[in-house]
Amino acid sequence: MDYGRLGFLTRIYGDQGLRSVPVGALLAGWGLIDPVWPESSLRVTVDLLLIIAVIAGSILIGRYYENRFGRVQPRVSRLSLVVLDVTAYWAAHWLDTRGLPVSVASMVVGWWFAKEGFGSSGRRWYFLVPFAAFVVLGLLPLTEVVSVEAVDGRIFLIAFGCALIFTGVFDHLLLVRSLPVSADA
Repeated sequence: MDYGRLGFLTRIYGDQGLRSVPVGALLAGWGLIDPVWPESSLRVTVDLLLIIAVIAGSILIGRYYENRFGRVQPRVSRLSLVVLDVTAYWAAHWLDTRGLPVSVASMVVGWWFAKEGFGSSGRRWYFLVPFAAFVVLGLLPLTEVVSVEAVDGRIFLIAFGCALIFTGVFDHLLLVRSLPVSADA
């Protein structure tokens, strides 16, 4: 097996693939349900049950990957990158509350998808699709069709959820196509 490919897959294996699909479904669902189901104690209970289902789904998907391909230990902790990404998003979101005519937060999220796409030597080209979508979404308030607040609210949740589902499925297909089934799994 090509060791460059194995190293690349090891870096993306831990937190990508189908693991992002339940989170994406939850976010898109929240964006779609919000206007039709007002806040109530039943809705809060259902939201908590959905979060538990997402956690359980992610654990089951992790076990599926471990059973199919074996355990992979990432060499580098991505925690610092996650903290940086979250900080950049919240700073951009803060800028959005200052009256700018574009959604900076959407463009920061688009940049995250671009970073994943360009940082993979073209193997994860499909991350450029949500990158383009979030750039367009970020610039959409310039047309005065929707406000920055609308883009940063429901529209963002739905778009981000769909992007996580889309990239998660394609990551999974890349993983399945690139790695043989583990002999010791």
